Amino acid sequence: MRLFTNSMEEDTSLGVFERTAYGLGNFANAFMFIAIAAFLTFYYTDVIGLSAGVIGTIMLVSRIFDGITDLAMGYIIDHSKPTKFGKARKWLLRSCIPYALSGVLVFMVPQNASDMLKYIFVFISYNVCNAVFYTAVTVSYNMLMVKMTRSPMERGLLGIFLMVLSTCGGLVVTSTCLNLVHVFGGGANAWTLTILVYAVIGLLAHVICIFGTKERINDELLAEAGQEVQKTEKLGFVESFRYLVKNKYWLLFVLAFSIYWIAFTMTSAGNIYYAQYIMHDQGYQPVMANVIQVVTLVGMLIAFLPMRALGKAKSARLGAAVALASFVVQVFAGASYHMILVCCGLRGFGWGLYCAVMGGMNPDALDYGEWKFGKDVSGMGVAAVSFGQKIGTGLGSALFGIILSMGGYDGTAEVLSASAIRSIQIDYTWIPLVLSVISLALMMKYDLDGKLPEVQAELKKRRAAV
Repeated sequence: MRLFTNSMEEDTSLGVFERTAYGLGNFANAFMFIAIAAFLTFYYTDVIGLSAGVIGTIMLVSRIFDGITDLAMGYIIDHSKPTKFGKARKWLLRSCIPYALSGVLVFMVPQNASDMLKYIFVFISYNVCNAVFYTAVTVSYNMLMVKMTRSPMERGLLGIFLMVLSTCGGLVVTSTCLNLVHVFGGGANAWTLTILVYAVIGLLAHVICIFGTKERINDELLAEAGQEVQKTEKLGFVESFRYLVKNKYWLLFVLAFSIYWIAFTMTSAGNIYYAQYIMHDQGYQPVMANVIQVVTLVGMLIAFLPMRALGKAKSARLGAAVALASFVVQVFAGASYHMILVCCGLRGFGWGLYCAVMGGMNPDALDYGEWKFGKDVSGMGVAAVSFGQKIGTGLGSALFGIILSMGGYDGTAEVLSASAIRSIQIDYTWIPLVLSVISLALMMKYDLDGKLPEVQAELKKRRAAV
């Protein structure tokens, strides 16, 4: 295993340092993302005192902006002129600082304002962070994998590195957030300071990612150097999108990835509610979250074994099946602390395996689309990762808040009603269970692994025949 990458060939094997630098980009993304997914609804309802139903509606409406900006950002990257940093790293460099600042802004709801002004602030700050700057960061970051290497196995390994380090970032957040809030004195200002700490750490990790990786697939710069390259047609936004939706494997990936993030977000947001109101001890939340994160990390670290033996699709199915089993067991676990931890462990392992191999599936699907239709729309195509993640987390947060509201949840009440308790159980167990069934069914239809060697070989011939 080499430490450094010594080649600029498109299908070269990368060194551990470059893989790690790439993974640190997702480590950075996870700091703000996990904080928002796991704690933002609680911050809005129990710290600021806003309505769970209104918050859920705001997050649901915000998905419209996210869907547009993700695809638009992919189109912008596709049609932008590369610099010495290439295309992907150029935009990652431009967006990482605004993303860090906007993430802090989300947790700065003015405490003395009227409820209407608070909701307006929530809508604007949430969309500026997610629909604008998080979009720019994640689309450019996911585009970077496509530009670093064409090797399917290397992309699979990069997918493992990005998910492992993302999980490490999430583990730091879930295990330290409530403690940091307590250290900073509790209350709304303490939440702001906590997120500020995460923003600084995430920004430093983004810088390492930008300067520690290389874009080897850069046709424009090769052309400027006098080398012959395959000419790619610049497509319009609508035409690019049309070629994407004709790609069945890309659509399967987007649907499966989005559904995973809905389930993940509802479970992450539900940990603190389930611990406090079902198990009657908020102190269980960090333990539950950490068990998921640690076992997820284990699943990711060993994911290369089934990936090499079974392929990506079968490995993803295995992970989805284990996660599904965790929710089935959870139906009968009730308030049992030890049984809930077993469920968290099963879910973490299943999700770890699932996400690690999914990380390298989108570039494969885009290669299939280029082979099938002769059009390269990788910029908009990689937007599927952030699109699926944000649509999933947004819908998950929205569903979570709306169902709580329908159950009559009141974060200021001393004792919750029976219907509010049921709404927490629906959010935390039943909806993720159904979503796990759907995710597994989608992966059963993904059969690209067997076709990929032929696709890659044909694409290589086309490029060599320029």
